[in-house]
Amino acid sequence: MSSLVIELLDERTIGRNFQVAALGFIRSSLPPSIVNEIKKGLINGKIMLGANDLRELLNILAQQTKDVCESKKNLPKLYGKEDTKALSSIGIAISSAKSKEESKAKSKELCDALVNSVEAVLSNPTSETRIPQFLRTYVFGKYRTELTQVETSNAVSIYIATAGAIISMVDRLKAGETFLEQYLVPDGSIASFNEAVKVYGLIYASKEHTLDKFIESIYYNLENISLEVSLILATMAFTHYIATQVKGLQTLDQYYDSFETHRLVSIRPEMRPQVAWERPLTISGHLRALEKRNAIKMLDDLRSLASYAKSVGNEVEAYDDTISMCLHEIYGYMETGSLDLLTSCAGRITRILDTLNSKNICGRNKYVCTDLKSLLNHLMRLAY
Repeated sequence: MSSLVIELLDERTIGRNFQVAALGFIRSSLPPSIVNEIKKGLINGKIMLGANDLRELLNILAQQTKDVCESKKNLPKLYGKEDTKALSSIGIAISSAKSKEESKAKSKELCDALVNSVEAVLSNPTSETRIPQFLRTYVFGKYRTELTQVETSNAVSIYIATAGAIISMVDRLKAGETFLEQYLVPDGSIASFNEAVKVYGLIYASKEHTLDKFIESIYYNLENISLEVSLILATMAFTHYIATQVKGLQTLDQYYDSFETHRLVSIRPEMRPQVAWERPLTISGHLRALEKRNAIKMLDDLRSLASYAKSVGNEVEAYDDTISMCLHEIYGYMETGSLDLLTSCAGRITRILDTLNSKNICGRNKYVCTDLKSLLNHLMRLAY
């Protein structure tokens, strides 16, 4: 029986990372023979599968993507008629939006269309079509401004990449006058393919407690917090919470080093998608250090303290600055090991506690002061 080809997209584009995300996400549900072919393909640039194996892979991917979509509030932006036309040509039928309201409604439409298009894709899996713009974002700076000819790929390749875009998108955040799409993607290596099932399994372990809620609880509550610090600390807090509170998952230490094979990518979806910034998700060492010093629960304190910013900030103007600066200093300590940053944060917390006590806010909102004292104790553990 002849083999069918899953073309891997240009490794310089995020479309390749999306493909690895989709395939890695379902790795544990695939037969070993298919997994071995995928690993060979990651080296050779194309995956060769028989028709029956391809059908099995797409059906599994469609079902698991459907499960992911149930907890999704944000999905990747499609760029105009060209993207919808490219997807529709392989069977992922999406209508063209004529207004912002219709664009919002397309989020669910993309999920439904993808899940329901398996048979259409399998009817002609090698048919060539233009690669949609949202899959062609150049991740590395030197390629972003290159002019390239119109690129095409086959139907099954684009289907897998589109599923991966849905799976790996973790949030859409307002930044000034625009929005930034946040993705957590494998770096494209075989190691990242192997670890993706653990990383995404953690992210989608709970439909109630989701990563986007953790990110927004910090980023939207504090006016002076940076996007990068929000994403890193929120991901750490989320990882600790889910690994320790959701039944049936591995222990926290079993996820260490899985994250380092993945990258956070922030995309600005303007006329064409542009990478605002990207970095490896290097949080395993930070989690290890906090756990070793019995200070890992400070991650819960940080998220709680951010959530009080709106209410407490109405009475104590310095609260937002204090918590924002402290989060930056804690993150700086994690990256550099500088005890001066911990000392500075501890001083800020002590002063804001004195202010809250003097205004009798601790008597009216005991939780904020309890969490501030808890954070202070954790800072002392790290410092000594």
